Amino acid sequence: MKAFFSSILVFSAIILSSFQNPVEIDNIITAVKKGNAAQLSLNFDQKVMVIVPGVDKSYSAQQSSLIMQKFLATYKVTDFIVSKIGKTSTGYFITGSLQTKTDTFGTSITTIKVSGSERINAISFF
Repeated sequence: MKAFFSSILVFSAIILSSFQNPVEIDNIITAVKKGNAAQLSLNFDQKVMVIVPGVDKSYSAQQSSLIMQKFLATYKVTDFIVSKIGKTSTGYFITGSLQTKTDTFGTSITTIKVSGSERINAISFF
């Protein structure tokens, strides 16, 4: 009987661990919650489609980082509420609501897998 319960416990742990997000996804969410552009940009791919007020274009990782620094300095983050995290054939997506001191923005972030890690290839606050 004890072996049976041990087997169920091990099986449950394996199943539950398969539903965990990659660490990069958790890092992205944490960076957005903190309004930390530097931490967020560590997860950028070489090119990132950026959509924020006044910007709607694909930029290099360095340019995207500068845009996010300006955006997050202008709109001080108070919270980020994740509504959905999903897996696609090429990576992950995160949707949610970014709450700032003055506005609330719908949020969409997509990643692609590059050299074994998830990299942001599109980010929008609308």
